[in-house]
Amino acid sequence: MTERPAITAALQQYDRRRRAVQALRAALFGFAVVGLWVFTAVLWDRWLRLPAAARVVMAGVTLLLFAGTLFRIGRALWGGQFDVIGSAKSVEAADAAWQERLVTVVSQAALPADRRASTRLNAALADAVADELKDRLPVRCVRLMPSRGLLLLLVAVAAMWLTLVLIPWSGATRLLHRHVLPWADVRPVTTLQIELSPTSAVIPQGESLTVEAQVTGGRVPVILEVGPTLKSLRPVAMLPTYGDRFIATLLSQQADFVYRVSAGDAVTRPVQVRVARRPGVTGQEIDLQLPDGRSIPGVTATDTGLRMPAGTTVQLRFHVTEPLKSAALRSGKMLINARPGTDSRTWSAQFTAIADATWSIDLLGENNMTANSAATLVIHVDR
Repeated sequence: MTERPAITAALQQYDRRRRAVQALRAALFGFAVVGLWVFTAVLWDRWLRLPAAARVVMAGVTLLLFAGTLFRIGRALWGGQFDVIGSAKSVEAADAAWQERLVTVVSQAALPADRRASTRLNAALADAVADELKDRLPVRCVRLMPSRGLLLLLVAVAAMWLTLVLIPWSGATRLLHRHVLPWADVRPVTTLQIELSPTSAVIPQGESLTVEAQVTGGRVPVILEVGPTLKSLRPVAMLPTYGDRFIATLLSQQADFVYRVSAGDAVTRPVQVRVARRPGVTGQEIDLQLPDGRSIPGVTATDTGLRMPAGTTVQLRFHVTEPLKSAALRSGKMLINARPGTDSRTWSAQFTAIADATWSIDLLGENNMTANSAATLVIHVDR
């Protein structure tokens, strides 16, 4: 004897529905747990501004919880084979009106022939159960609604995230970004927000830089920290201007430096400022070739200038502090281009003295900074 096909089909339908509902409940529970954990993790990051390594560990826990949820969903859907007797018992437990008749039919069909009850009685019972299935389908015994505890958990997690998103200063989007991509360069969330200008700069040597900060979220002292490196910062008070804006001017900068601004619990990223040094002349050498053919090397220029016969060839070599793009000797409107030597910081130029003149040197550094060494060489010509 076998149970009627209608009975088996009804129990299979019940088993599929039960598995689907179990998978849905596993998904809801798992996602609620993941949401609760991520909420806890981002709150820790919000208050403690966690380093990247700690956020990597937390993101790893999130992945493990998510993987566990997928495993439970898969096990609910595809774990194990269809158990007709187990399904019948489950239906009987949900609907006591069957009075163990459904279990009896499927159990008798599974027994060896010599252990079964009367064939006539089994057939009559199977027919009665099959007829009753038309009005009392087992699939209706599957409870679709999640348990009250699971619903409360889902509502609580949703309410917590909704509250976090609706609070303007929470920075929920940035917190999630920091959690999902823990190694990304994303600033921590703070109660105060600082907009800094400039965020990068190159200034000429000797010039000043004005730093401006816009601070929102509260009225607190705003401090500019500046120094050659992050380990040697010194505080400078910033002055309020209007609204929530503060400024400070760093005067006559001579070398590269770094700065950042702090206010309350907020600190900006360090800003590196490069000071473009102006080139200068550190020394010069003068050789003279007189009209009669005599050479006078290593002539030293004096404050009153050099005196020489008309037609003397002057060879000037000069040394500079910075690598140059170009250099030239200038006297009034006259310009003589200099040539680079074997050393990138040594240049030379040559001219013939035909009249009194005062020569200066124009310099153009590789950083596009210009300089002029005024009154470098004064020439007096004897006619």
